[in-house]
Amino acid sequence: MIKKKFKAIELNRLDEATIQNIRSWRNQEFVRRNMFCQDIIAEEEHNQWVQRVKADDNKNVFVFYLDDVPFGVHVYTYDTENQWVEIGSYLVAEEYQAMGYGVILSYFGQDIMYNVLGYDTMYGEILEYNKNASSVSRFLGGEKELRKEPVHLNGKTYNVNIVRGTRQEWNSFEKEKLGKLVMKFVYEEYEVIK
Repeated sequence: MIKKKFKAIELNRLDEATIQNIRSWRNQEFVRRNMFCQDIIAEEEHNQWVQRVKADDNKNVFVFYLDDVPFGVHVYTYDTENQWVEIGSYLVAEEYQAMGYGVILSYFGQDIMYNVLGYDTMYGEILEYNKNASSVSRFLGGEKELRKEPVHLNGKTYNVNIVRGTRQEWNSFEKEKLGKLVMKFVYEEYEVIK
C-alpha cells in the first residue's frame, strides 16, 4: 500500500484559482444536501465571504491535500461567547466518500484544530440524515446529543446531532484510536501552511 503525504493550506495562503474552486466544490449537490444552507453560492457572495474570513481572526479555512491533490475543505469558527470552535467540513469530490477520505478529513481536521490552532473545545452540528458524517463522528469520542430545535429545509423538518469534544479527549484517546486507521494510508508527519 502506498502512503500519501498530507498538507493543509490556510485560505490566506491559497492561490486565487483554489479560492474560487472552494465555491465550485461547495456548490456540488452532494455537498449542498448536507449543509444547513443548501443554496447555490453565487460568485459575488463567495468573494464577500472570502473577504470576511480573511478579516476575521476567529475564522480559519483550510484546503486539505493528499500528495498535492485537494480532497477536502475544513472551516473553523471560534465562538467567543461559548469558548468553543465550531467546525464544518466537506470533501471536494463525491467519489472520495467511498475511499475513506472523510475519516482522513476528520482526523487531520481535529489534530489541526487542537494541536496547531490551539483550541480547547470543539462543537459541531450534523443533520440527522447525513449518514457519512455521522459514521465518521462515531469514530470520535466526546459528548454527543440531539439539538433541541430541529431545522426546516425544503419544507421538511430534521433533527440535528451535536458533537462535542476537547483537546484532552483528542490527545488522550481519540487521536490514537483514529490514527491507527489513518496512518495506514497517510504519513504521520504533515505540513500546515498558514
